[in-house]
Amino acid sequence: MASDRIDLLGLGVAASQGAEILGDRVRCARPWSRMDLEPVRLAPGWWRLSLERDEGGDLTLDLWGEETGDWASLTLRPGQSRIFRTAGGAQSVRLWLQEGAGERRLPGLRLERLGPAARLGLFAARVLRLIASGDPKRIARALGAARRRDQPLALRPVGQTAGGPDGSISSPEAPDFSFRVDVVGDEAEGRARTLASLERQTLKAWSLGAAPADAAVRVAAGDVLRPDALAALAAELQQRPEVIALYADEIIDGVETAKPEWDVDLAQQVAYSGRLTAFRGPAPADGHRALLKLDRQGQGAAIGRLALPLLSRSGSPPEPLDLRPPAPTALPPVSVIIPTRDRPELLRVVLEGVLDRTDYPDLELIIVDNGTQDVEALRLMDARRDDPRVRILRDDGPFNFSRLNNRAVAMASGEVLALVNNDIEVVDGGWLKTLVGEALRPDVGAVGPLLLFPDRTIQHAGVALGVGGVAGHPWRGLPESAVAGHAHLAYVQRRSAVTAACLVVRKAAYLAVGGMDEARYPVTLNDVDLCLKLDAAGLKAIYTPHARLIHHESQSRPSDRAPEQRRRTLAEQTAFRAAWGDRIADDPWYSPRLTRQDETGRPRG
Repeated sequence: MASDRIDLLGLGVAASQGAEILGDRVRCARPWSRMDLEPVRLAPGWWRLSLERDEGGDLTLDLWGEETGDWASLTLRPGQSRIFRTAGGAQSVRLWLQEGAGERRLPGLRLERLGPAARLGLFAARVLRLIASGDPKRIARALGAARRRDQPLALRPVGQTAGGPDGSISSPEAPDFSFRVDVVGDEAEGRARTLASLERQTLKAWSLGAAPADAAVRVAAGDVLRPDALAALAAELQQRPEVIALYADEIIDGVETAKPEWDVDLAQQVAYSGRLTAFRGPAPADGHRALLKLDRQGQGAAIGRLALPLLSRSGSPPEPLDLRPPAPTALPPVSVIIPTRDRPELLRVVLEGVLDRTDYPDLELIIVDNGTQDVEALRLMDARRDDPRVRILRDDGPFNFSRLNNRAVAMASGEVLALVNNDIEVVDGGWLKTLVGEALRPDVGAVGPLLLFPDRTIQHAGVALGVGGVAGHPWRGLPESAVAGHAHLAYVQRRSAVTAACLVVRKAAYLAVGGMDEARYPVTLNDVDLCLKLDAAGLKAIYTPHARLIHHESQSRPSDRAPEQRRRTLAEQTAFRAAWGDRIADDPWYSPRLTRQDETGRPRG
């Protein structure tokens, strides 16, 4: 049920760039910090955005009607309130803070629904001020604006800014941004639909043809822009002057795309940027290939994403491409590291998979024996001691996954490391070649495969930050058959992290960032922390569906349900939030349009 009063700082944060909420304060890391708050449901009618008092500069609240297509951008200066009208329904909420780094108090930042008496009072005050001004031109402008809006004098539709410090409503102002629009295709009915959607745009500063403009878009005949599409693109481009090209989400045959930020690996395999990209300057004939050209020219950081579905269309999914450079063919020595304790039924499977079924020319296997007592497990290890590829490291200390791996890395002879859980089952002999080939790319840090449960449903296709509160595995539980044709699963692409249940990384890169953190993350989150440290060093994490293994998940790890383990898990999560809170709030490779409440990877809402 919609509420008539909404305290904005009490909403959850869905995504953030440089800002976090601390009670009635907001901490900003940079100018123009922003937060995407959890959606709210507003009743139809008139609303006031207000702030009891303010110690900083301007802030801006953007509202997008997820069901109606309405859009409003309300800038609030100290001492002001702003009035707007909405058709109601679910609203996406984005808060912008213009000042630089530091903390700012925002007590009483709220939305309040205006009843008839409040609206009448505003109307009367507006009329009295117009009469008192004695300015015929001002009165004429206000009356003309009211007639154009087909609304009473004090009313204004969503998408137009609202007025003065006392809550009054000013006349509408055209955004200082213009578009050239090229409609491509001659099919009459489709072209008519597209042109009709252009006529409904809340931003009116657009033109067809070769007129000069601030930016340009190409739209295929038959595609339909939602009413705020050009306004939303313009607002984003104005807020982000460093962006040269900006692509947006789409709805294809009723399904939302939920695109990640610019990912050149993904872009070389599929034209995922889609059919609505705004360019500063002329719009190229092939927008996606123009983005790839920008990336080749070293301007990948100037390609932006707007996580709003601004275009609806039908037809085929994005075009598949084959533009990735081939992986290196020279395969260096690899050290496979398997920590283990007891559990002979698991150990037998993983040893046979790595030593007997893996097709790789030069590997060593380091078994890290963390205090095995089981006679059968000890016999299995003894049976492999004569294999020149096998080394056994005994460590009888308490279970500390980070320490066990770091000790093995210190003695590893391979140029590349493969961290493998003892509950992994090899089902494809080429898995290691595939992962090593990706890890040898100079801009890549950690690489992870598609991991499946024994019933062939997905256990891991990369790690997304913020899912489940800290980090999780989206699309978990989908059948393996769902991978083919799934934009988020079927292609090699960036992730914020991959799991150390099976993780391949160059040894030099692992050591350069200090390896796994034994003190803060003895059991969980050590792999995610490692990937984020690599990312901070300019080495991205990659997921590939072309290597697939079975993961009998966590069958040999201590339970997190015991009281002492719960305390340990809480301490690890607290340390992780302190270190990577900004990334938890805004994972660039997992769209804010997707849920963070669970690991389904479903659209948010």
